[in-house]
Amino acid sequence: MGIVSFQSIAYCINGYLFIFFVFLETLSAFLDAYGLTLNFLKILIDNPSNLNFDFNVYILLKNINYIIFFLINLILFKFRDKIFYILFNTKINVKKILFIFAIIIISSLLTSPIINKISLFNYNSFTNLLINKVGLILKGNILRNDNWYLVAINTIKYQSNNSKNYNFKFENAIGNYQNLDNIFVIINESYPNFKDNQIKNLLSSVLLKDLHEYEVNNYKKNWSKNYGTLGAELDFFCDNDENFLEFKTINQENHLSKFLVKYECWINKLNDKYKIYIHSYDGDMFNRKTRYATSLKNPNEISFFNEVFFKEDLKNLGFKTCETNRSYVGICENEILNKFFRIIKDIDRPKLVIYLTLENHLPMKINNSSKLKFCDKPPINLNPEFCTLFHLQLNFNKNLNNFIRELNNNDLLVFFSDTPPMYSVRDRIHFEDYTDVYFFKKKINN
Repeated sequence: MGIVSFQSIAYCINGYLFIFFVFLETLSAFLDAYGLTLNFLKILIDNPSNLNFDFNVYILLKNINYIIFFLINLILFKFRDKIFYILFNTKINVKKILFIFAIIIISSLLTSPIINKISLFNYNSFTNLLINKVGLILKGNILRNDNWYLVAINTIKYQSNNSKNYNFKFENAIGNYQNLDNIFVIINESYPNFKDNQIKNLLSSVLLKDLHEYEVNNYKKNWSKNYGTLGAELDFFCDNDENFLEFKTINQENHLSKFLVKYECWINKLNDKYKIYIHSYDGDMFNRKTRYATSLKNPNEISFFNEVFFKEDLKNLGFKTCETNRSYVGICENEILNKFFRIIKDIDRPKLVIYLTLENHLPMKINNSSKLKFCDKPPINLNPEFCTLFHLQLNFNKNLNNFIRELNNNDLLVFFSDTPPMYSVRDRIHFEDYTDVYFFKKKINN
């Protein structure tokens, strides 16, 4: 009798591989549901404190079937020997058959759309899912694409900028404008860019109302499926998100100015301007207070931004908060657009102002949709959150339109979204998979 059993080693490896792939499948199911790649995990692993507890409970409940899938597999793996013994080494009786049948039924119910009634979303019935599955088989799609496989493919697909369909560059677009004194940049959280043309036009018509005296240019760009909002910020600075791993670790010693010089980012062309960064949420979120700090470890070095304002700073200045979503309470965006932007605009020096909004962050705080216009129209009526999101954006576009009409001849306003609304794929199918970039500038009369 030897001490080491190769069969036991192989068995242990097989067991650990089983656990690994069950965990990977569960994790990938979450990512695939939101159209994200494995790279998105780098943001969360680096700083787990960025996770909002309420928001993550909401996400877990919406996708609890994946958790149940993971737990059931762990239980089956733990007690596999006993289960096999019962199935193959004992006499079959009615109680055993009923017990096995009960487990199958309960597992099916827990992992079916019935469990999703705890959320505010409408899903296809089990019958429709069954019909769709049969349809896939009849079309020849017999093999199942596991979530880990789908997410891995998407990670590879979106790994490089070459996979993008739109060759938009901020440097080129802004370079088309000459003699600019002030540049206002608004990164809109989760702009609801509906595919439905009627709903899309309702939002854009409010944004573009009575801008006959203004030059308006509209471009399309891809959003960062790897890094979300932080990726959108880096993309604006450098026209790519290739060096994200270093960008997210920026601190007061290895600061933003060094990063932008090191990678020759186009934003350095605007170094002659007084630079202001505004975010209506906490400065600690994703380490933005440190990344965009104006106070550096070496006092002889110059920070990129001259001033930064976060929720805590804006509250001290007397601005109010708005509870438009259920997890992230920030400064009211109408307060920033209608008051703070006008204060900043009066600063008598060339400026670059970057403002990251918050109010559209999911999950939405549901309003009484029966009292709101357009909420009976498809696809807004398919999800209660769609109605709230639509009206929040409608209100923001109205306020932004008012500010645009106050721009001077040498002012430029750039407006784009960080990502589409981060719903699961079945809900995000109603939104475009790209973001619009708008440029607004007052026409010069000859």
